[in-house]
Amino acid sequence: MMEDGLFRRSLYIFMSAAEEGSFSAAGRKLRMTQASVSQQIDKLEDSLRFKLFDRSAYRPVLTEAGRYFYEKCAGLDKLYRNIEQTARCKAESCICLLRIGITGPIEQKHLPRIIQSYHDTFPQVRTDIRLCTFMEGIAGLERSELDAAFGLTNDFKNRKTLLCTHLMRNSINVVCSKRHPFAGRESIGGKELAGQSVISLFGFSDTVFFSDYLKSFEKDGVKPDIVREAGNLEELILAVKLNQGIALLAPEVIPEDTELYSIPVVGSHHHVDFCIGINRENQKPYLLPFVKQVQIYFESMKS
Repeated sequence: MMEDGLFRRSLYIFMSAAEEGSFSAAGRKLRMTQASVSQQIDKLEDSLRFKLFDRSAYRPVLTEAGRYFYEKCAGLDKLYRNIEQTARCKAESCICLLRIGITGPIEQKHLPRIIQSYHDTFPQVRTDIRLCTFMEGIAGLERSELDAAFGLTNDFKNRKTLLCTHLMRNSINVVCSKRHPFAGRESIGGKELAGQSVISLFGFSDTVFFSDYLKSFEKDGVKPDIVREAGNLEELILAVKLNQGIALLAPEVIPEDTELYSIPVVGSHHHVDFCIGINRENQKPYLLPFVKQVQIYFESMKS
């Protein structure tokens, strides 16, 4: 009888030969010579005391016993892999881990303090922070790849599998370059946006947020002239610095930069609602306390 480790290796070589249809093909797959494959199968057959292959033809063909042996071994191999995968999932579920999707400056500013307070109560929970777009965060929640994701309340509308908690409503500022006519103003009325070249963030056009963004212009009695859609916040800010247009952003995401002016928009329907979302089916017991901690933090900012 072969030692257990050698038996398992010979078994794997046998299954490869049966699946590939020849010893040479199995050798290429396993990076072995044809002779080595044949030798290992000889040893397995000696151990089992019956023939697995009929080698009288050009290619080795499974015997009736060999075919039965392969089918049962393949079934056991599949069962073993399923057991291994299930056990790994159970082991990972025992790890207290929160996977959190963030979208930008607001979370980067506030999240460290939130997590620090949360860890005072749940020191065993690890946090995995992942930078993503608004829609990537929603997709991550829906696919259970994220436990929580920050985003825009409007984008969570009609997502039946998700639950969002409103955190804050941001007013909107105009961001412009030092060369723009708005530069230096203390405030800008919503109707003054008429005729202005506007730069928006690319990708919003397929979100509820962008639809509401356009509706806000409509409620203000303004038809926007969107001249460019930037791929990300950095690209948008650069376009503004180059005086290609103005941008409408929440004050918290506007970088401090001497080349930019950030001016409040007054008398306008423009605003941004910020939230945190989770999947309704997520049963991690430490998830809802984290959401509550986030909610408490943003509530404290209002007082």
